[in-house]
Amino acid sequence: MSCSQRFCLSVLLSSLVACQILLCPKIFAQSNIDANASLQLMQAEEDAFQAAANQVQNSVVQIETFGGQQLVEKETVADGPSSGTIVDPNGWIITSMFQFRNDPASITVVLPSGDRKAARVVARDNSRELTLLKIDVDSPLQPVIAAKRSEMQVGQWTIALGKTFDAQTASRSVGILSATRRIWDKAIQADVKVSPFNYGGPLINLAGETLGILAPIDPGIATEGEVQQWYDSGIGFAIPMEDILARLPLLKEGKNIERGLLGFRPAVKDDFAKVVEIAGVIPGTPMAKAGFKKGDLIKRVNNREILFVNQMRHVVGPLDAGTTVPIEVERDGERITRDCTLVDTLPIYRNPFVGLMLAEVVQSKSLVITAVQADGPADRAGLKVGDYVRQFAGEDVSALDDFATQIIFSDYRQPIDLGVQSESEGSVRVVQIQPTIWPSFDDLQAVSQQSSEKDGNKVESAARIAGTIELPFSDVPNKVTALVPQGLSEQPLGLFLVAAEPGEKLDQKQIESAWAKFCEDQQFILCVVSSGDPQAWSLEELEIFNRSLAHLRQQYTIDNHRTIIGGFNAGGTIALIAAFEDVEEYRGIFFGSDRAPSRFRLPPAEPQLAIDFLLAASNESIDLLQKIARERGYQADSIGAQCKLADDDSNEAAKRLRQFLATRSWL
Repeated sequence: MSCSQRFCLSVLLSSLVACQILLCPKIFAQSNIDANASLQLMQAEEDAFQAAANQVQNSVVQIETFGGQQLVEKETVADGPSSGTIVDPNGWIITSMFQFRNDPASITVVLPSGDRKAARVVARDNSRELTLLKIDVDSPLQPVIAAKRSEMQVGQWTIALGKTFDAQTASRSVGILSATRRIWDKAIQADVKVSPFNYGGPLINLAGETLGILAPIDPGIATEGEVQQWYDSGIGFAIPMEDILARLPLLKEGKNIERGLLGFRPAVKDDFAKVVEIAGVIPGTPMAKAGFKKGDLIKRVNNREILFVNQMRHVVGPLDAGTTVPIEVERDGERITRDCTLVDTLPIYRNPFVGLMLAEVVQSKSLVITAVQADGPADRAGLKVGDYVRQFAGEDVSALDDFATQIIFSDYRQPIDLGVQSESEGSVRVVQIQPTIWPSFDDLQAVSQQSSEKDGNKVESAARIAGTIELPFSDVPNKVTALVPQGLSEQPLGLFLVAAEPGEKLDQKQIESAWAKFCEDQQFILCVVSSGDPQAWSLEELEIFNRSLAHLRQQYTIDNHRTIIGGFNAGGTIALIAAFEDVEEYRGIFFGSDRAPSRFRLPPAEPQLAIDFLLAASNESIDLLQKIARERGYQADSIGAQCKLADDDSNEAAKRLRQFLATRSWL
């Protein structure tokens, strides 16, 4: 920089400083005014928060329980205080179900006056995670005032109150109302700190009105069973007070409220698919009793138009069991409307068994019978190998997957009409088959899956990589290898996806020696996934199973009805979790461990979700898992002993494992 440039810059800086000195009094004065205004605004805001909280805190009580521990995020929460909200002056108190899943031995309510009252559980709203308590009172209590749901606005201030720490003064957490129709229209959402400390307490507005009761309701898909607890996550959910008061008379009568269920499955997984088509209805459910069936297009539910699956979930989500709703569907271009009364539990479902193996005949677009189980339902009905199946319940069928889906949604107690044609017959005859539930795999014959010329399919090998290959997952430490058979047909391949025992040194040649013949004969891919950490599996590694499945489906045609997941020892646990993370993807689970996970929650079986269990060991833990699985509708067998991945058929347990895999081809 030249001297003249430095001189000019110096003059400019001096001028700016002089201007600042001249203007300072005005700037400082304006700053003082702004600061005072800000302080006044902050004080007014604080006063409003305090006034609203103080107005309501005498309607909030502290609840002490003893003897009812609860699991939250896999941790045991000890007995301790929680919060409740007075909803009726005569001693009726709503709280969350957080402390009441496992019935506590004693319940004490501490009133704002300090009085301690024994309480009892009167009823539960299991759909909204709420519990109604009753205490005897000496004088009327102060109930909360409900805010109108129609007047709630996203962005308005909210305050979450709780009495866990102090029976007289409520704790406060401030945030905004961030959504009004969450959890399938059962809850509102606020950006406040919500935790077990204020579950059961009210979420209020600045007028002191109660928007809702804070509850640990699952923010994901509302399913039966234990919910996740999203406490201290920065957001919280509350059940609208108006909805609670509408159900209060029923709760006071001691009647529990349950989520209403219809009993059907949509044809596509996409919640925003434009057409809601029924893939099938579960036997014995409201949808089945009303006469709805596969292929119906749902158009209206409870007098509201339905455009996609997610919208239907929002319409049905807040409805309770016992509610009757009209459902309108389109069938063959006509509109049909029938009433359905929702139920709280679906009938126990069991996979039907007809005793057939089928193959698709590519040239004629038909299904040919490749095997008939001896003395099974199809055998007793007179069906033979080589017969063609043309119809199911009067409708044409040519795709194996469609036929299998029809079987899955059938009631094993009701006969099935199949349209069958033999090579010597010119017309289709109707054969009635009486299904049964699935027999033990020991009672089923294993049949080779290699195609013959009779199937009408190509006999030459398909153009695909065979032998042992390594899946290209370079971004994770897990090693994934697949043993692919030399193929002789275009029929889909079965898949056994295996979680290896952590740290196990796998001898690939031994595995090939043990499995190559089975994979060739049964047309199976054996895919082995090793843990990234040689010491243990982690839940973060669940995605590697999804990636392996997706990769193999891109490279090969995989038979969805012969896709099995399993694991050995610690690998059995991660496989069990993976199976029920994506239960629609698997037909069976091999649990090769001698200890069942204590906190695993097994949901009731449903069509397309009723995977078969094969358990390795036989002990108290495994026997209990088998008993629970069977009670909930699953087929559950045991091979009686553990085995290793590299064991061949000289090991009886390993031989029975392969028998189980081979018999998944039956329908």
